[in-house]
Amino acid sequence: MILGIDAGGTHSRAAVVNENGNLLALAYGGPANFRDIGIDEFLKRISSLVDSLDIGRKTFDSAFVGVSGMGFKGEDKRYFAKLLSKVISARKIGAVNDCHAALVGAIAPKDVGICIIAGTGNMTIGISKGGEVYRAGGWGHLLGDPGSAFGLSYEAFKIALKTVEKRENAFKIAKIFQKEFGITDIDDYLEFFYSSKSKSQLASIAPRIIKLAENGDMHSKGLVLDQIKEIVDQVITVSKIVKSRHISYSGGMFKSEYFKEKLREELLNQGFELVKPTLPPLGGALILGISEVKEVNKGLVNNIKSWI
Repeated sequence: MILGIDAGGTHSRAAVVNENGNLLALAYGGPANFRDIGIDEFLKRISSLVDSLDIGRKTFDSAFVGVSGMGFKGEDKRYFAKLLSKVISARKIGAVNDCHAALVGAIAPKDVGICIIAGTGNMTIGISKGGEVYRAGGWGHLLGDPGSAFGLSYEAFKIALKTVEKRENAFKIAKIFQKEFGITDIDDYLEFFYSSKSKSQLASIAPRIIKLAENGDMHSKGLVLDQIKEIVDQVITVSKIVKSRHISYSGGMFKSEYFKEKLREELLNQGFELVKPTLPPLGGALILGISEVKEVNKGLVNNIKSWI
């Protein structure tokens, strides 16, 4: 039995499959970014997720976890594998950044390619023929995280604040913040932004800004295009390093067809084609786990794709 977990910043999913990728059990959980909830709470949530799997046997042949917020260094992988062994019983335990798991799932069964992650945060990540992983972006909210839901909302927030100061005229954007959060003057804006909840609340505004752009609001269209250009710049750099032009994607921003098509257009202008992901991040975690016990092929990937 192989266990795969996508421990994301918004929600978590766990699945158990056999060596052929056939589903044995599936479970869902809440946010599990250890940087937001702390290591102890992270382990509790992973333990609870595993316990909720409806299987009798709890020792796995292989287990792989995509960990939101984790680093990419070998020491990070070893640290989290050891940490997870406290709550997961498996002969082999592995851990990677959740964006790495998203990459593996998105390009499967290929082992070379690039994945654009655009959710609350952003990263463009690729893997070369030699198995080397390279990433661009993923800066985090303090640096604005361009190319993400937070990045878009962060820029919208600033232009709305300038509108309140009468230095801009993005009234439709400012109206969103007034309607959603009841903020109208400069003091309201500053109090909101420096509150502990502003990161997640700001990111939730992104679909509204994209909708304004889709409906022709020039300020919103400019903000969306700026985020897309950041992503394309990441793709160009990562593509040169990993020597691949196979580009796929993952993340909540791609729920918007407008955002997806505008990004597709900009990528085409640079000679890239945006390809639909084969599997979500949970599928990537499962593939990493299965690869510890057997070679992954197209048939196995199709078995996972049939239920995931």
